[in-house]
Amino acid sequence: MVAVVMLIFAVSAGAQNQSPTQHRLKQVITYTFCGSLKPCKRGNDAIKVADCESSGKPHHIWPWARNGQYLGFFQMGEFARNYVKRKGVPWRWGIWQQARSASKLQRDLGWSQWDCAYIEDVL
Repeated sequence: MVAVVMLIFAVSAGAQNQSPTQHRLKQVITYTFCGSLKPCKRGNDAIKVADCESSGKPHHIWPWARNGQYLGFFQMGEFARNYVKRKGVPWRWGIWQQARSASKLQRDLGWSQWDCAYIEDVL
């Protein structure tokens, strides 16, 4: 009971009116792009891009977003998915796999792969 109360408090304290799922997705993105749970510019930029690409709504990252060939919370198209696959980071529907694939693509080719990078001014 105490552990459950502490977990609920920890999630709600850090989530700033976000659902636990949204908070968890942002932790996964932060860890993947920053190498730790400590926020960094690259991780913050990734969260902005994922918010914009997956739903267009602030604080609403949608991991199962689909728009034609574009899939996931980073809306990676066929070129991007094939690129990261050739680099040894295959794209999958899991949130960790999506984050790793997007991180690899961004590290190799920059933010210009995403239209939302321009919209969110992360270039």
